[in-house]
Amino acid sequence: MVYPREDSLGQDSPGAAGVLCLMRGTPGRVARYPLDMIEPGETMTHRQILPRRRALAAALATALTLAGASAASASAPAASVPADASDFTFDSFTVDYDLGRDADGRATLRTVETIVADFPAGDQNRGIVRAIPDSYRYVDMDVQVISVTDETGAPVPYETSSRDDFTELAFGTDDFVHGRTTYVLEYTQRDVIGDFADTAAEEFYWDVNGTGWAQPFGSVTARLHLDEDLTAALTGEAACYVGYYGGDATCAVETSTDAAGSVLTSTSQNLVSGQNMSVAIGFVPGTFTQPPGPEESWIVTVAPWLILGFAAFFVLMLLGLRTFVWRDARGRGTIVVQYTPPEELSVMLAAAMLGKKKVGLPAQVISFAVTRAARLVESPSEPASRRYALEVVDTHRLSSADRQILAALVPKLKGGARLRLDTADPKLGDRLERLRGSISDEVTSSGYRARGTSRIPTYLALAGALLLAPAWLVTRWAGQNEVSSTLVGWLMPGTILALVLLGVMYQMPHRLTEKGAANRDYLLGLRDYLALAEADRIRVLQSPEGAERVAATIDTDLIVKLHEKLLPWAMLWGVEREWARELGTYYDTTDASPDWFSGAGGAAMFSQNFTGFAGSIGTGSFATTPSESSSSGSSWSGSDGSSSSGGSSGGGFSGGGGGGGGGDGR
Repeated sequence: MVYPREDSLGQDSPGAAGVLCLMRGTPGRVARYPLDMIEPGETMTHRQILPRRRALAAALATALTLAGASAASASAPAASVPADASDFTFDSFTVDYDLGRDADGRATLRTVETIVADFPAGDQNRGIVRAIPDSYRYVDMDVQVISVTDETGAPVPYETSSRDDFTELAFGTDDFVHGRTTYVLEYTQRDVIGDFADTAAEEFYWDVNGTGWAQPFGSVTARLHLDEDLTAALTGEAACYVGYYGGDATCAVETSTDAAGSVLTSTSQNLVSGQNMSVAIGFVPGTFTQPPGPEESWIVTVAPWLILGFAAFFVLMLLGLRTFVWRDARGRGTIVVQYTPPEELSVMLAAAMLGKKKVGLPAQVISFAVTRAARLVESPSEPASRRYALEVVDTHRLSSADRQILAALVPKLKGGARLRLDTADPKLGDRLERLRGSISDEVTSSGYRARGTSRIPTYLALAGALLLAPAWLVTRWAGQNEVSSTLVGWLMPGTILALVLLGVMYQMPHRLTEKGAANRDYLLGLRDYLALAEADRIRVLQSPEGAERVAATIDTDLIVKLHEKLLPWAMLWGVEREWARELGTYYDTTDASPDWFSGAGGAAMFSQNFTGFAGSIGTGSFATTPSESSSSGSSWSGSDGSSSSGGSSGGGFSGGGGGGGGGDGR
């Protein structure tokens, strides 16, 4: 069977005679109809159901037959498919603009829109929706709706809502409207004049109907009413543009006079959906007082200072607490030169106490060697990462604390046991990390440092983190409003910097106790001794205090042994190269030899070989086992889409002004 309009038809199985399915081709909708509902003149395609689906088709046909019978037995009519509420037209869109000035010279605008819609005869529409932009050039226009009436002046019910910088008005009730229907909308706005540098004029650059309509318009008319004062302020430049957004097709602007002043009128015919008419009327500069722009808002002039001020306050407060309240014990206050290692401190524990954890391990290795408890062995043929080894010699020479450290490095603590100092060995690196952790704990447990307990750093760090939210909001607002501000530009970096500083100072410091401060002062005295020239060091050793502490008679062998004992402490203070060079000179000029260091070239190459060791593992950086990582808007257009350039003297486009917006059916 063939009909003039083509749709898709499916025929049921023979057991369900007289039932056919019409599937109409409306996009997004599929409706099925019995055969007796198909009107002559429709086009359908007869499609045979495959044999393997006959059982299912029969069941469906039976269900449809029963449903049809049930519907026929009921008195209520069958529901129809809802029509598209956007499927109507506008006969005309006529706007009267009454432009004026308030007592401060700022622009005021009273707008009366007469909108004539042509709705279909069926029950499709209950009215229309009108969307009015709330701002122009990022300035709020204070939209105030006065009234909505019909052509006779009778009130029309409406609902107001705000969404995405638009004031939305829904005209009508739940009753359907049909045919030609008129709506008269009156509302006021302010600050509707733009100051454009490219045209050297202030302009009423306005979109009339807006680009956000899905319906065509038979005609669009705009009439701008001016009083005598504003008429005198006209530059004589006026333009009209029509088309889609960005279109530069022009339309005429006609000027006439009335009792109040002048009227400028533009009209365009047959606009399709999405098309708009814009007018641009020029006024001499200074005619209107311009509203404060977004660059003058407190959001970009005051808020950044407040946020950065609070951030700086939190940082300075935490810094002040750490410096003056949670500071280290003062100690003696006077540093006395020291020339022997401290008796109660291992060099690794001293490094942890002073916050020099990385240098602690290599200095401790040298300490084992110079006391002859172990020997440092160099293997020049090995790769640089595993060139050095520590060989146990005699652990009886060590204090109990040093023996525990050596046992942590070399589990089988016996003569001849050797530990390859392989910086690429993760197992060795893991042992060293555990050793460093235990040494750090010992600093506290031995009373050299005390752990703070205040929660103030936590609160300050959290307060600093909370500042990120307003900083981001201010930066985002400035970007949306195209505000260029150096202060706003520094806001996020400054806040993040403050947060980083708070994070660095977040943990309460393990401040030095009186015991820790006394040992710190001793080590500072040792540092001063290491920095002295050789002649000055000998004079210190020959002083009454030095003779009492070291020996009454100072000879070369004694100086060599003292230099060896101080070599680990020279590493602690970063002067190991100079100290090793001087010690190498003694080895070259005396019978002494570095038997604790087995390297190529013997004593003659000691300084160079030791420097190689310091450069190899002197950073204390060993590979470790990697830690496991856990896996785990609106459719209206025209709001603030205004152009930054004027259009009264040409060069404008449709949709480049303020106002406009759009709407739809409902």
